[in-house]
Amino acid sequence: MPSEIKSNKISPATGTDFQFGDSGDTFTIPSGATIANSGTATGFGTNTPAFMAGCYDATGYYTYSNNVNTKVAFNTELVDTDSAFDASTNYRFTVPSGKGGKYYISAGVQIYNSANITGAYLWLFRNGGAYGWSRLGNSSTNGGYIEQLNVERVFDLNAGEFLEVYIQLDGTGTNYLIVDTASGFGRSNWFCGWRLIT
Repeated sequence: MPSEIKSNKISPATGTDFQFGDSGDTFTIPSGATIANSGTATGFGTNTPAFMAGCYDATGYYTYSNNVNTKVAFNTELVDTDSAFDASTNYRFTVPSGKGGKYYISAGVQIYNSANITGAYLWLFRNGGAYGWSRLGNSSTNGGYIEQLNVERVFDLNAGEFLEVYIQLDGTGTNYLIVDTASGFGRSNWFCGWRLIT
């Protein structure tokens, strides 16, 4: 019969760290038991780095040239656990050192054309090259229509690799990307992602 120790506290000797078991050991938490942590847990799987950014401009829109692939300036951070998103210069997420792995990435934008939307692409770029996209064909014959484009992928990324969002809009009038007029809301558009626990 296995031995059993009952105690309400286990403390390491002064000046030492407490080690729980040895390499190769398995510890079973039975059904109904609870592990409550009030301190700092390290070495466990987490969904970080994580980031979410949006676009802000007091005008409520960005304008885009017709049929030109252009980077979306996500200039407002809502979440950035590892300071890995650049919201001021390159508008990109860069995988931090030691944080490679599988990442879920998502981006979405709202677009508008003053006359007619004839086509649109929303691209996820990896290290400067297109990797995933969402496409919208001819969707409206009159101005005033707002369309939503979304794209999402799972990437296997190494430290130092980076992701950006590009958009290409085609229309017979002026192309617009609808952005937030209140900084930090991220309602009309987003660029987000987090590392998956593997």
